[in-house]
Amino acid sequence: MTQIHFIEKLKNQKLLNRATHSYESGNWDVAHSKAQALVGARIYFHEAQASPSYFGGVITGFRILPPSDPSAGRVVFLFTADQQGRGVLAGTDGWRNEQKTIGF
Repeated sequence: MTQIHFIEKLKNQKLLNRATHSYESGNWDVAHSKAQALVGARIYFHEAQASPSYFGGVITGFRILPPSDPSAGRVVFLFTADQQGRGVLAGTDGWRNEQKTIGF
């Protein structure tokens, strides 16, 4: 299964709906076409490349920050968190710009 891993030391995931475990990620420099292709894939957040994930789930959608936002054009992923999002290792090779995609 396709996975995307991010280094996110500040834990900027925002709870959207407690009942459905819906969250949004911080904003990321990801091509919009790649973001679209990642819907349905798994997302993981790590404090360091060699650390297991502390949070994650399944990507359900994304939004692109508007021109009025200081981070215009960056992608915010929407995801459903689950227990499988914790404790996953991505390996230390293949990271680029604080992110790593597997199986894409």
